[in-house]
Amino acid sequence: MKQTIFLILFIGLFSCEKNENGQDALINNGMYQGHIKYLDTYYYSQISFEDKSYEENTLGGTLIQKLPTCLTGGTYAIKSDSITFLVTSNKIEDAPCIAELELTGTYKIFIDADSITFWRYFGDEKIEYNLRKLVPLAACISH
Repeated sequence: MKQTIFLILFIGLFSCEKNENGQDALINNGMYQGHIKYLDTYYYSQISFEDKSYEENTLGGTLIQKLPTCLTGGTYAIKSDSITFLVTSNKIEDAPCIAELELTGTYKIFIDADSITFWRYFGDEKIEYNLRKLVPLAACISH
């Protein structure tokens, strides 16, 4: 029984991904794309992550996506199973946006090898981002 408890504690202590400085891990740099689900609607989403910064992008020709007035850029921090976005810029300043679609505040997060999922609630309504890292074309050609 003591061995089982020790094993559980050991796994729990070392299960959070850390970098060499003991800080919580960052999202791998690159462009991620996928969708946002909110109020039973799926919106196209594309976000680039670079070190501790992020920037939302838009793609022409996509029918359902965030309005450009809701696209933001800024910094992020991961602590345990949460990610917090701090907006430092909006693509279009002083324009209307559905507040729930603005990427700001703290979300629960799950990071996999090449994908990330984060979500939070606004009252009873959940907003969820499901994104996968884009592979550069050169990486596809070289294989």
